[in-house]
Amino acid sequence: MDLRRTPLLRKSLMVGYIRKLAVAVSSARANRTALVKVLAEELDRLDPRDFLPDVQYDFIILRMNIRGYDDNHLHQSGLPNMDDLLHVLDHYAGIGSSAQVRAFDFIESSELRRIIKRDYRELSLILFPAGAWKSTVVLAGSILEAILVDQLTASDEVIELAKASSKAPKTKRIEKGQWTMYQLINVAADVDILPRDRANAIDVTLREYRNIIHSDVELKKQYSCTEAEASLAKGALDAVCNYLDKHALHLRQPPTEQTP
Repeated sequence: MDLRRTPLLRKSLMVGYIRKLAVAVSSARANRTALVKVLAEELDRLDPRDFLPDVQYDFIILRMNIRGYDDNHLHQSGLPNMDDLLHVLDHYAGIGSSAQVRAFDFIESSELRRIIKRDYRELSLILFPAGAWKSTVVLAGSILEAILVDQLTASDEVIELAKASSKAPKTKRIEKGQWTMYQLINVAADVDILPRDRANAIDVTLREYRNIIHSDVELKKQYSCTEAEASLAKGALDAVCNYLDKHALHLRQPPTEQTP
């Protein structure tokens, strides 16, 4: 693996500069001791609890070993593998996160919630930070579609409400995944699952994410998949999640009856 080509995490994850230090340590022939000391100091700023559980132990051991190196150690046995450190840093969830990216408590299905949490973690900690713009858009679209289907099929009453919407397709069944993203968004806004302004803010690239999967369609329709589209896609997904965290249908309380 060429460490110099390892994608840097975005500033929002606060570890891009540490990745640069790790790359510098790996390739340094002079001043390595000083670089290792600085790297150890910066690793000390990170809380192991802000890493995903499966790498917390690895982070602690790597940090301990890097702390313990001095000139003699460097000459005798070499440093821990910096690729291992870069892998661990890929699983950093942010300051104060305690590695909880999102809870998705508004998702009705517990099994679907597990899958969405897994995919969102991959989106937030791997694809978007790595600059995988097309993959970011596709996975953000997949997650948003799953969320909207879940919300629109949360109960028999909601399903009937969705089907009765003037925005709903009359010959396709939402339960069988036959609605397009456009239809899901429009119906969700029409039945008050999403506010209209929130629905309108969802970029066309995310609405067309299924087409972007196919390179020939992407080329034919000239869809753009740059950092801008990826940022809009993830931002739209987060905005919908933020809204549903507070206003999902099953979280809303019925109006209190007034006593005469």
